[in-house]
This record gives sequence, structure tokens and C-alpha cells, in this order.
Amino acid sequence: MFKPNKIKLSLFLVVLSVAIYISFYCFQTQPAFWFDEGIFFQVVKNWALNNQLGVPLSPDSSSDLSLISMGYPVLAPAVSVFKIFGPSLVALRIVAISFLIGLIAVAFFLAKRLYGYWAALGIIFLLSVFSPLYGNGKSFLGEVPGLFFFSSALLMLLMLEKAKEKKIILGFLSGVLFGFAISAKPLYILIAPALLLAIIWRWRIFLAEKNGRWNIVAVFLGLISAVMIWVWTQFGVSASSTRVLAHYANPYYLNEFLPTILSNLRRFFSESTPIFFLFQLLLASYYFVYKLRKRENIAAAEVATFIFVSLVVAAYMRTVGWYRYFFPGQVMIFLFTIPGIMTLGKDLAGARKAAYLFAPIAVFALFLLE
Repeated sequence: MFKPNKIKLSLFLVVLSVAIYISFYCFQTQPAFWFDEGIFFQVVKNWALNNQLGVPLSPDSSSDLSLISMGYPVLAPAVSVFKIFGPSLVALRIVAISFLIGLIAVAFFLAKRLYGYWAALGIIFLLSVFSPLYGNGKSFLGEVPGLFFFSSALLMLLMLEKAKEKKIILGFLSGVLFGFAISAKPLYILIAPALLLAIIWRWRIFLAEKNGRWNIVAVFLGLISAVMIWVWTQFGVSASSTRVLAHYANPYYLNEFLPTILSNLRRFFSESTPIFFLFQLLLASYYFVYKLRKRENIAAAEVATFIFVSLVVAAYMRTVGWYRYFFPGQVMIFLFTIPGIMTLGKDLAGARKAAYLFAPIAVFALFLLE
């Protein structure tokens, strides 16, 4: 007979295998190689073969990386692969898929520490069959690598929160990973205010206690170090914070935001993908209201995630409305989907057993809505 731990490991490996299979299925052609990937391919190739960090404009000249949205934490692993195996689409997409599988694995361990094994397994199962994850993740883009770094940093932050002594190295590594996430793609700058507010939320642990203060100092030293490297590699030595922020404050140079905001707002009530996202967001909000009502502790990692998702929604409102712009928020909101279903089931049924009966029905409804 299988022991419980072996059964749990087997189930985890089955879900991970499903994700690996879908990731590698026709990965060279689905999705098709497109414009942004072509630019990133040339940047990685230029760096790997010519040791030039920039966007090639001609055989003899290149620009700095401010012309593209991808940062060095995503480019550098691809450069290493190109140096070993040579430049190719296969090599580029294997790097992308490695980040994708890494994200699912890290999401499991993060959710397991927060909610337990079975909730974590349910969360990564939903993630593994979420088709936009593969549409964006199999291509060499910055979204999924940024989420991998963000989730890894949240896992370390959670470990730091529960530590009873100073963990300077762990704090510094967590900060570096937060910095890598911010550097992966400009949208992830939203992580900075989300992290700050999460630390303030858990001030009794991170600010009131001496060990907590040292840990947080280490987190921010790591974050600042990683972001400073990004500013230098992306914009050059003459870059200023004003230039960096102005570069991304209004990406479409819109003069009037209100018509765009109203147009995007309507999508959450008229198009299936935004409706699905809204449903997930409502479940997450219900989970937080439940925890507050019961006066239960909410981890800093949870707070940072929820605030990040909310800021992503706000940032999406000022764009042209492509789903890619709220995709990072939609992936991270999966962290609360199973807990949201369970808390809703508890409130509706008034009993834990009934909640477990309600959960499969709600998950099935999620599939139909998606």
C-alpha cells in the first residue's frame, strides 16, 4: 500500500507532469513566434555572441535596453543557454518554459505553507489547466518570469515572517528576488508599493521587533541592489528616476484617460476572460473579508499579493485593453481561489464538511466560466 506521503507526492508530480506536457506540446509553433520575441532573440544573441548589452540596430550599432520592456533577470539565463547550445528558437523557448514550470512549483510550496497540501494542490491544478498561462508563458516574454521571481520572493518573505530570529541572508535573497521581479518587466514596479503596504500591515512582526527590523532592512537592501542593476543595464549610467518613471507612466501617450477607463470597465461585464478574472477577484475579496471578520492573521505575502493584483487592475484600466495587461494579476489571484471557495462554502453551509462538498461544484463552475 502507498503511504499518505507517497500518495501526496505522486499527485503533485501528476499535476506537474500535466503542466510539463502542455508546455512542450508543439512549443515551437504554438503560440507562433512573434514580433516581441524576435527583438528579444536579437538582444540575447547580441549579448551572448558579441558581449554587447543592447538592442542591435545595424551590424555596427546598438541602442540601450530602454527600447524594450524585458530586463536582465530574464535575459541573462537565456544568454547562458545561448552560449552553451547556440542561438535558436528552441533554446529560447526552453528558457521560457523553465520559468513557467518553476512558477507552478513555487506556487505550490507558497500555497502549501499558507493553506496546506490539498488547497495547494487544487491551486496548481487550476493553474496547470489555465490556457493563458501557456499562451504567454511558452513565448519568451517577461510576464511569467516576473511572476516566478515574485512568487519565490513571497515564499521567502513568508518564511521570514515566521522566523523567530534574524535571517539576514534570507531577507536579502528575498529582496533580490523582489528586485528581479521588478526588473523583469515595468509592470512589476507595482510590487514595490504592494510590498511596502504589506510590511506596514504586519508591523508588529517586521517593524516593532528588533529582529524583524533587521530582516526588513536586508529585504530592502537586496531589492534596491537588484533594481539599481536594472536601471544601469536598461537605461545606462545617465538614467534618472524621473526618466524611468516617465518612460512607463503613460505608455500610450493618452491625453484623456476617462474614455479608455470606461471602455475597459465594460469588458469586466461583457467579455468572458475579464468576467472570469472579476469572479476570481470577488472570491479573493470574500476570503479577506472572512479573515478580517474572524480576526485571523493575514500573512504579509497574502497582503502583498492582493494589493499587487488590485494595482494591476488599476494599471490595466489606462491601457488599450489587451488581456496581457492584467494577466499577471489573474495568475496571482489563483492563490486565493481555493481558499475563497472554502470560506464561502463555510459561510453558506455553516459546516466544514459541507464546505468540502461545495468546493468541487465551485471549481467546476470556474471551468465553465473560463
